[in-house]
Amino acid sequence: MSFNGVGQFTLSGGGSMGVAVTTGGEDQGAQYVAGDPCNPENSGFYSNGTLLMSNQTKTGSGNPADFDLPPAGPPGFVAYYATVRNTTPKNDGSCTFSLQGGGFE
Repeated sequence: MSFNGVGQFTLSGGGSMGVAVTTGGEDQGAQYVAGDPCNPENSGFYSNGTLLMSNQTKTGSGNPADFDLPPAGPPGFVAYYATVRNTTPKNDGSCTFSLQGGGFE
């Protein structure tokens, strides 16, 4: 599995947030989730930021409701999580980004 352009998020300088990706709960093996700064977006907006990823996590007990999906029947809903931090100094701008990533090979 690989993915690109998932969601749109904004973090101010020094900020961090948790993000998650799933493919309907299917196990896609080990996956890396990364933030992809929108530089520039189609609108011409330039996003200021350097993103640092941490806490890469895979779980087989994810909650489908977190992804606006109906509850799954049996357990084993796989989701991939990470923490994104904008390392740009506080008050030095925000960073708009989407998620991209894929499997280890």
